[in-house]
Amino acid sequence: MSRRKKNGLTTAPYNVLTFLRLHYGLTQAKLAKKCGLSVMDVCRLEKKQFSIKLYKIQKIASYFHVSLNAIINDRYDLAIASLRGPAVVKASAKRAIRRKQMRRVDNGLRGEEFVLRAERKKLAGTIYENAVDPHYALEPSYGFDLLSFTQSGKLLYIEVKTTSDDADAPFFMTVNEKAFMDYCRDSGLNYELHRVYDINGQPKQIIYSLDDLRKFQYKTYDFIVTKGE
Repeated sequence: MSRRKKNGLTTAPYNVLTFLRLHYGLTQAKLAKKCGLSVMDVCRLEKKQFSIKLYKIQKIASYFHVSLNAIINDRYDLAIASLRGPAVVKASAKRAIRRKQMRRVDNGLRGEEFVLRAERKKLAGTIYENAVDPHYALEPSYGFDLLSFTQSGKLLYIEVKTTSDDADAPFFMTVNEKAFMDYCRDSGLNYELHRVYDINGQPKQIIYSLDDLRKFQYKTYDFIVTKGE
């Protein structure tokens, strides 16, 4: 599935090519250069515009050591089997994170790392362990922080909210994060909000499902979210 808009929301990139590119920390420009293609070629493929010549798709498939079937038909199982290690945030990406998150406290990053470790532990011993990806936190328009998987291999979108206080402390949610959460509910996608608390002491987390999140109260400021009665 390609990126598409609903009520002004640009949804997450539901396609294998974007997943592979982000897993290895590549921009569209870097991937294009490595494959001898144009940035427009990569952009079109990520939008599922397969009007470009087949040999160009084959170049990208060969670079990632996957079949054409994996790219064209979004076969995550085939793509995951090809992974050469866990997603690694490179130094350049870390600098980008710092620039994009100047206004975010360090607690947020530590909370995301806490959940990343927990998700990899949850999936330990499966082919999905190395597929858990933190790169989506780089781009606020995606509306979530981590791409993970259920133990049966279904895609799972995770938003992380961190506090040094207790689990019931209110937290902020952007308009885009709220819109993506609602989109997942309407579309039947797997989504969880991981509330990491006591981050400066002994960090713990509570995982809220979409049904749980219906009981919360959303007050517009971006959104200030408090737990409902």
